[in-house]
Amino acid sequence: MFWVMSRFQYRCIAGLLGPACLLIAGLFNCVGAQSFRISGYVEDSETGERVAGVHVYLDQQRSGVITNQYGFYSLNVPASKSRISVSHVSYESAVIDLDLRTDTTLVILLDPRIVLMDEVAVTSEGETLASRIQMSHHTLPIQQIEEIPVLLGESDVLRTLQLLPGLQGGREGFSQIYVRGGGADQNLILLDGQTVYNPTHVLGIFSVFNSSALKSVELIKGGFPARYGGRLSSVVNFTMKDGSRKRFAGEGVLGVLTSKLLLEGPLVRDKASFLFSGRRTFLDLFTRWFQPKGKTYGGYFHDLNFKANYIINNRDHVHVSGYLGQDALTYRERAKGNLHIDSDLDQVHQWGNRLASIRWNRLIGDKIFANLITGVTSYRVTREHKQKEDLPGGETESYATRWRSSIVDISTRLELEYAASQRHYLRGGIEYAHHRLSPGNTRDQVISDQQPQLNTQTESGKQFSLNELAVYLEDEIQISPQVRTNAGLRISSAHGDRKFWSALEPRIGANIALKKNTSIKLSYALMKQYLHLLTQLGSTLSQHQWIPVMDGIPPQRSTQVAAGLARSFPRYSIDVSLEVYRKRTHGLTEFKEHFYGYQAPALGWPALLEFGEGASYGLEVLIERRQQRLSGWVGYTLAKASKTFSNLNGGLSFPDNYDRRHDISIVLNYQVSSRISLGTSWVYGSGYPVWVPAGRYFGRIYSSELPDFLDYGPVNSARAPSVHRLDVSVQFKKEMSWGKRTFLLGVYNVYNRQNPTIVYPKIDFQSTIRWNQVSLLQLIPALSYQIEF
Repeated sequence: MFWVMSRFQYRCIAGLLGPACLLIAGLFNCVGAQSFRISGYVEDSETGERVAGVHVYLDQQRSGVITNQYGFYSLNVPASKSRISVSHVSYESAVIDLDLRTDTTLVILLDPRIVLMDEVAVTSEGETLASRIQMSHHTLPIQQIEEIPVLLGESDVLRTLQLLPGLQGGREGFSQIYVRGGGADQNLILLDGQTVYNPTHVLGIFSVFNSSALKSVELIKGGFPARYGGRLSSVVNFTMKDGSRKRFAGEGVLGVLTSKLLLEGPLVRDKASFLFSGRRTFLDLFTRWFQPKGKTYGGYFHDLNFKANYIINNRDHVHVSGYLGQDALTYRERAKGNLHIDSDLDQVHQWGNRLASIRWNRLIGDKIFANLITGVTSYRVTREHKQKEDLPGGETESYATRWRSSIVDISTRLELEYAASQRHYLRGGIEYAHHRLSPGNTRDQVISDQQPQLNTQTESGKQFSLNELAVYLEDEIQISPQVRTNAGLRISSAHGDRKFWSALEPRIGANIALKKNTSIKLSYALMKQYLHLLTQLGSTLSQHQWIPVMDGIPPQRSTQVAAGLARSFPRYSIDVSLEVYRKRTHGLTEFKEHFYGYQAPALGWPALLEFGEGASYGLEVLIERRQQRLSGWVGYTLAKASKTFSNLNGGLSFPDNYDRRHDISIVLNYQVSSRISLGTSWVYGSGYPVWVPAGRYFGRIYSSELPDFLDYGPVNSARAPSVHRLDVSVQFKKEMSWGKRTFLLGVYNVYNRQNPTIVYPKIDFQSTIRWNQVSLLQLIPALSYQIEF
């Protein structure tokens, strides 16, 4: 399964990795003087969960760190009395006085925050937006996500992310995300470190992520650190809960469309825990009672999450996690025909993700945090059509066809973190991934009892393999009290189809403090992507085809430059940010006119595709308030995205399919009391581009009429109507003797705006071309009942 490299390829990789590894080793050996090291984990005092994104800040030195996604921190503390402030948006802040005489390991416990009145939140300077190096970065507390109005009572993480500046969901009502003019395939979506290739259920209406099972959500849409690669537009990092190490607990939710269950608890108290969650729609169970005789149709989705972890000792922690998700649409018909011929028809369309991983965290000598993760992930789409006829005399004839597209990854990654001194925080690592791709394989089978000579079975399609190897190094540097940077380099490479590709991907971000709580942020990132996602135009079902780079299909590449101004108001827990960006993309793919994926076995994939470039730029504004009874944000995006292909649209640039000039979102949550909370969101988006007919040609040859021909004119030259919608919800919570119950009422699209999901042309009785639109999601009530025990 793993590739065999030539001597030349070994030399190429050694040339790439050798200097980088020596640099990592050299930097990791540097030592700060006249200081001691304090390191450890930050944990939830009630469950023992390790908490990511906690700010551990040295007050006197005005410097600090943020716990990584595993809850680990490491600080160099001067050899004198010091005070550490510890804070997180979802927890009560803590202050610890230290007088270190040696290196120390310290586990910090934080109490969950309960907002009951308009108190002024206790914050430290280190946690403000203005002081962070990383720009174009968002973290959303799971509690906040679950309080935002939902569709059909189902909390949806991706729908919540769509409400942030720079992101949109494309067509109205769908959960897919498109970031700063990028495509759906250009988002690196991770669940516990493993790639999720299709993040949606029900053809894109719901996301695959069960919010009840998640611990944290992190979004990066620009200024990418060197530790992330393989995609061009964004990183969305989901981390599952570890499961309570203190007590057994559970949660059950019954909604309009789905139900879900979560169980967690200790396997060995304070040492090992587990978490299991499941979710399934039951719409197909109801529709069975309303179907015509002889016909059965339906659809469903389900997903399962599992995680177990074991703390071996103070230095070693092992995690095992997995995910299984599946969607299906089915149609079955049983008919009695003439001449005593009965026929059966079965059609099934299925798609889903499967992930599994094992992770080992180790603290090496109280100085280096190491994370080793190995896993497998797969995504598969299948479409089956079976038809059978029962003939007189007991003979049968049947025909079956199956189309399948899949991608399977086996990956290993080693990550190292080292707080070298108060001015340097180093990260380095190496990662390898083996991709096995089957983009559109077809199998046809014919069986006939009457005419055995017709019995055939044919298969078409080809499998591909691609191996990716990358090494990275980044250093978070405190140049001066006013200037901090994150400088990094990623060296990526890929091997497949007897070819070798490699690239240097420099990354840099800077934070320049103008004054207290005000800063300018700058970033530059070059990204490389060695996979392409092809979606056949006109396809109405999930028909994704992933293909690798090969001879004739180059990698995708992007460069993004961004600049921003950040201002924090700690007294009011308000952050304000303004960002501008410009991105250029190369190696984009589109099918050539009149070419389709099923022609690949005969012609080869390069012959079917056009290659082009993309450009996008925009301005994003975000005003956000946290930690109060009234929380939420206001976001605005002004953006433009276009594509250029030499053989499409006459070589002229045209708007991207998801180009929207204006996007506005207002999200508010209000804690009325300890038992009642209100949530509301309002969104506006200008119309997306549509390619509709500009005219029609018709004619006659002698007495015979010719079919009409529609002239579509320039690509995406028209716009669909604008979209706007108001959603509201209210939650009623009550503490019970056995736990807590929550009752949710809400309305999606309160004023019943008929937002266009699909726009298409139609010729009326006067031979005039008119636009028609389909609005799938109009006024929809939401209802759910949740118990926690």
